[in-house]
Amino acid sequence: MLSDQRVLVLCFILGLSACGGGGSSDDDDFTPLDPGVDYDLAKALFGTPGVSRTESGSGSDTNGITWSYSHTSTTLVSPAPGGPCSPTETQQNTSLTLTETGGLVIVSSGPACYSSNGLIQNTLELDISDDPDTYSLMTVAGDLPLTARIGESGSLGSWNDYEDTNGDLKYDGINGDTFSGSGSGVWRLEDRKGKAVVVLSYVFRDETGIQDGNETVTVFITPSGSISSTERSIFIVGYGTINLSGSYN
Repeated sequence: MLSDQRVLVLCFILGLSACGGGGSSDDDDFTPLDPGVDYDLAKALFGTPGVSRTESGSGSDTNGITWSYSHTSTTLVSPAPGGPCSPTETQQNTSLTLTETGGLVIVSSGPACYSSNGLIQNTLELDISDDPDTYSLMTVAGDLPLTARIGESGSLGSWNDYEDTNGDLKYDGINGDTFSGSGSGVWRLEDRKGKAVVVLSYVFRDETGIQDGNETVTVFITPSGSISSTERSIFIVGYGTINLSGSYN
């Protein structure tokens, strides 16, 4: 079950803290967006520094099992002294509780560190409920900018996952820690029937390199970075697809 939990936790944490209720529309009466407008991705995906954001909601998977979640994230004004992030990085603290009706409860909390521009992923550390701790380290940095225009796209980087089997809590991927998987992602900003959406797509692989999951997060945003709604679909090989929707409290 550790592999399944690894994918589920990464889906939320690597989803850049954006998840919530569905917001697409079948209405064909719309005005195309101006391709010259800048959209504040930093505000949309990270929120306001120092202000916590809490999301909650529910959904179901292809097996008919119901899921619910609560996810809180806070981007710090400056990294915590003595913490995992350097003074030039941006630190985001997250806490996730994901529950399914069969009784499984997944609890995850921990910091994520991003490079100095505030968005390109550099180092990610996860602390899930299993023992030993699981964390991820970026191997190739992404190129998600602070702002973007309709039609722009790029990489969210690549990372390796590890288990802190030696218990030293250094999260450095060496000294006895066990490689447990990897992943990569891409992003794009598009016009969806007159609404701007940031689409974040991720692929997850197990320790042998075989794909064991993927996720697509669709975030409906305004030029100022406000989120009107989001859609999230998580697929885990051998388990099925989980579709979740919710809202910010």
